[in-house]
Amino acid sequence: MEQVEVTEVAVLNPKGWFLEPIRLRVQFKVNHPLQKGNLSLSELEWKIIYVGSAESYVHDQLLDHFFMELTSKGTRTFEIEADHPDASKIPSVEDLIGASVFMVCAFYRSQEFFR
Repeated sequence: MEQVEVTEVAVLNPKGWFLEPIRLRVQFKVNHPLQKGNLSLSELEWKIIYVGSAESYVHDQLLDHFFMELTSKGTRTFEIEADHPDASKIPSVEDLIGASVFMVCAFYRSQEFFR
């Protein structure tokens, strides 16, 4: 069993405009107490990334990034509001008006465990 598992990611404004912030609710479960050490190993790292182009990751935009301290078992829920993507960094009109993606990524001890 994993130490931490993400059980839900919900978009709170699914019909929002491109220039509105992205609002998410994330629920996750800590199955085992996380070990605290010299490097704050009990921290979870979260990133919200907008994929600016399917052709290359160089156009990806980090919309938000933060750490969360955890030491005990249990289910946690949090809401986050991330800035909208910067349209001037999107390489082409097709990428701007076509289908796109934003990702929620989670890390524990610098290892990604959720995307």
